[in-house]
Amino acid sequence: MFCPNCGTKMNNNYCSHCGYMPNENFIGFAKKEDEPLLLYYFGDKYDFYVRNKNWYVPGILGPIYLISHNLYFVGILLYILDVAITLGVLIFNHLFIFEYIVIFVDIIYLLFNRFIWATLGNIIYIKLLSKKLEKEKKNNLRYKELVSDYKKVDFTLYKIKCIFFSIVGIIIFLFLKEIVYSYLQLSWYNDYSRGM
Repeated sequence: MFCPNCGTKMNNNYCSHCGYMPNENFIGFAKKEDEPLLLYYFGDKYDFYVRNKNWYVPGILGPIYLISHNLYFVGILLYILDVAITLGVLIFNHLFIFEYIVIFVDIIYLLFNRFIWATLGNIIYIKLLSKKLEKEKKNNLRYKELVSDYKKVDFTLYKIKCIFFSIVGIIIFLFLKEIVYSYLQLSWYNDYSRGM
């Protein structure tokens, strides 16, 4: 049986997510009107997102994860910051680290970068989404309909947006890397081939 309040599968005649019971009372939770907007937004996927069970997606995509969820302003700012830091670390490695270990240090940094995004990417998404939904709740009495519309817009063509923005992000990064490396007269390939 599924909860008529939030849509989550019910266990032992009550919903473990919102506390709803078949007699329309709630166990240890707020009333139906006060349910968390994220619970209403995600429904049965609430735990999956809020408890960061999809850590691998932001870990792979980085700031593209936020852009794919239509959080363009923050996503693009974090993408620019991520690219700037990554290029800075790679340039530092190529200029100041012994050539035989430069590829090892680059790989360690890139793995560390992905770990940070796997840890924080979904948290940032949830915080931004919560603020967006709370703002709609304050400004509009029909906020539940708007929350439902946001979910449709957010997840429409989500996989296609992830692929498209990932390709664009990689192309921009490689283009910027080539410009910076040619300006500093560094050679990505020669450094690695000499180090091997």
